[in-house]
Amino acid sequence: MNKPLIITLILTTVVTTACGGGGGKDNTPTPNATFETTPNAPSNLTQKLAIVYSKTSEKNFWTPKSYAQLFMSVQTQAMMAGLPYDLLNEDDLLDINKIRQYKTLLFPLFSYVKSSQLKQISKNIKTAVTQYNVGIITAGNFLTNTETGAPIAGDSYSRMKDILGIERLDGAGPINFKIKASNTSHPALINEYANNETILSYQQNYTDYYTPTGAFNSQILATQEIEGSQNRNALITVSNTGRHAHFSTVQAMADANLLWPVLQWSLWGSKSAVSLQMGREKALVTSRVDMDQSMFSSEVSTVEIPLLNQLKIWKNRYGFVTSNYINVGNNPAEDEFTDWSVSAPLYKRYIQLGNEIGTHSYTHPHITNSLNDAQIKFEFADSRAIIENKIGLTNIGGAVPGNPEDLKTALTILPHVDYLTGGYSALGSGFPNAFGFLTADANKVYLSPNMSFDFTLIGFQKKTPAQAKQIWQQEFNALTKHARQAIIHWPWHDYGPNDTDNAGYTLDMYESFIANAKNYGSEFITGKDLSLRIKSFKDSAVDISSTANTVVAKVKSSNSGQFSLKLNSSKTISSVDKWYAYNQNTVFLDQDGGIYTINLGSPKAVTHINKLPSRSKLISLFGNGEDIRFKFSGEGIVEITTKCSNPSSINVTGGPNTYQKIDSTKISLNFPDNKRYAETTVDISCP
Repeated sequence: MNKPLIITLILTTVVTTACGGGGGKDNTPTPNATFETTPNAPSNLTQKLAIVYSKTSEKNFWTPKSYAQLFMSVQTQAMMAGLPYDLLNEDDLLDINKIRQYKTLLFPLFSYVKSSQLKQISKNIKTAVTQYNVGIITAGNFLTNTETGAPIAGDSYSRMKDILGIERLDGAGPINFKIKASNTSHPALINEYANNETILSYQQNYTDYYTPTGAFNSQILATQEIEGSQNRNALITVSNTGRHAHFSTVQAMADANLLWPVLQWSLWGSKSAVSLQMGREKALVTSRVDMDQSMFSSEVSTVEIPLLNQLKIWKNRYGFVTSNYINVGNNPAEDEFTDWSVSAPLYKRYIQLGNEIGTHSYTHPHITNSLNDAQIKFEFADSRAIIENKIGLTNIGGAVPGNPEDLKTALTILPHVDYLTGGYSALGSGFPNAFGFLTADANKVYLSPNMSFDFTLIGFQKKTPAQAKQIWQQEFNALTKHARQAIIHWPWHDYGPNDTDNAGYTLDMYESFIANAKNYGSEFITGKDLSLRIKSFKDSAVDISSTANTVVAKVKSSNSGQFSLKLNSSKTISSVDKWYAYNQNTVFLDQDGGIYTINLGSPKAVTHINKLPSRSKLISLFGNGEDIRFKFSGEGIVEITTKCSNPSSINVTGGPNTYQKIDSTKISLNFPDNKRYAETTVDISCP
């Protein structure tokens, strides 16, 4: 029998940063035992993808906020592709030494460029492509117009032809058209789309037509079916030292989950064998609850307390948690104030369930775009300060009240909160996956709801609960179709589930969505948690190589304990060298990543963690094939597969001190409370 390995469990509330490692692997030895863990990833591992924010193009786009939403939407596609990324400005393109280090440069839209920078930027991009094999991915016109919007003198498409081998033919609109997959044997689309599958449908919209010049090898991956008959190109790939892709419009690039496999192809030449993901489940669902009634003192007992009781039920049934954004109120004469003697203990109970409390502003202004800087500071900085003081929190996030805010307002609010969830963004109203950083210079995360608000459906559009339920399901289905770990940001109000205003909401419309999301394989997380994961993902780095039956993934990160490596094929994991946390198709990472050598094939008899609870964080892990030890942050059930069937003895000390037998090769450890547990030892003896 090998000497035991140790499990340490660290549990934290969702409103604070989780405790844990950093600074490399914890190699503290346990006497008389041989432990192993993955080696550290190389320190020089860097991002291979850069996404470029063009301020010049933003000024000429529909609205600045729309461009920011587009910019974030492609960031989400990079997350789906498992590709950490850097964010660049136009000025960064003046430095060839900066841009040549990347494998791919992603330009959501770079039609417009400053006349004074055109020559140098064009030269550097071409040098990056021809001398350093950098791939370019973009949509629409590329380097064709000046900052005034005027076409560049001469052949305004000459740079597009020269660098990408693409030229514009024409455009049309408003027309009806569909975007369809046309080359599903291409490495980017293989095993992802069916031939002639409809990817997007547009009614009375505008589009553009492009074609390869013939100068470089090219393929058409998707076409536009115009008015049911005529075909035009929608997605063209070009191989010219680098691997390039051109989408006919920004909508074709960002309205569906078509970009992420193209990104993988541009970097790796095919779909990568595994993808780095921000969680261990199929989707991440964060629920935004606007607590509009929280600033009416007399309504706390009739709205917020019953809501808490319902959240307890949903937590027990589905593992569901929420982000709850409260108003303070500043007009006691009209009952608009918070009685902290009642509300502070109540909101602490919300937090104890694993929910989050943030600010929804001081007084819930309906048009934040009309506020000056001092008023914004009052609404968000001052409300944040009093909420943190009264409840004992730090670094809370915020949710914009009222009408959707513009980019200037969002950027003015952001410094006053830890992260911000703002206006709705979806197909036809922005872009459907707007998560990340509003600009290349932003250092805080912004989240755009991509599901319809409950009030929009019931209160404004006058839908029935049955119709609202159907719309939510349709939206969820569209967001998860062809996704790799979709992000769902679902907004609703405190008065909805219990219909406290008799406005026509039903409990069933909410619970049905939660149940369906759970059945799909979603992990419910808070907005705070999501913002931290996005920050950590962006700042990570990954490199992947593979042979027929082995995948080597190098992951450098300082906070990847909730991340995973997901296989992109139907093969199964046999074992992972010096690593003991995985299931059939997913490797669970620890806090600081490492080098994961994944062996494919029939499962090898090894004691390993096969399941971790939602929202939990794996800090570190050691094993020897029979025993394991790990550090862990979270609450819930940890399942362990044992090396042998029916071990002759299983000894658990520290932490829960007990285990439950699931079957002949599986046991579970239950960590029921949200707290820090003592170091736990699990000792397995095989016959």
